[in-house]
Amino acid sequence: MDDRELLGIAGSLPRFSQRRIAACELLVGRYRGLVWSCVQRYRHGAESAEDLMQVGYVGLVAAINNFDPAARCSLYYSCRFTVSA
Repeated sequence: MDDRELLGIAGSLPRFSQRRIAACELLVGRYRGLVWSCVQRYRHGAESAEDLMQVGYVGLVAAINNFDPAARCSLYYSCRFTVSA
């Protein structure tokens, strides 16, 4: 399945539906590298890489949950903005 199909599942099912959870897990897996690349920019600061990864994953899940397909923006750019913020 591509991102749009997975986002359609994630956006149309109840939050704790097993199918929705599986779709979100696939998306998180696909965008793990994006989180890591964002963490690399801040890794020499006071926070540990693990803490930064946790914050990045929270941003990634927020981007998935709040994705608006009408915005005509790819999930990658939405995630990049949310994870980096």
